[in-house]
Amino acid sequence: LQLSNNEFSGPLDAVMSHPTLKSFSARYNPLNTKLPENISPSLDTISLASCHLHGTIPSSWRTQAISLLNLSGNNLTGSVPCLGPSLW
Repeated sequence: LQLSNNEFSGPLDAVMSHPTLKSFSARYNPLNTKLPENISPSLDTISLASCHLHGTIPSSWRTQAISLLNLSGNNLTGSVPCLGPSLW
């Protein structure tokens, strides 16, 4: 699902937890929200660069088989949890 370069805002919980979602990109949107705790188990590509995100990367994401994760240009704090083996 490609939603980049728009003016979307608000939470991501509903869209990122859709059970069949494999890829999600919403780069360059003024989302101004936190990352959702629960995401689809089939989601392996996430690109949310420059979305005015804040908070931390949820620890629940470390069980995901994420192959691409782009969270650059946000205001996230804390440590990056050790994500699935596909990043190694």
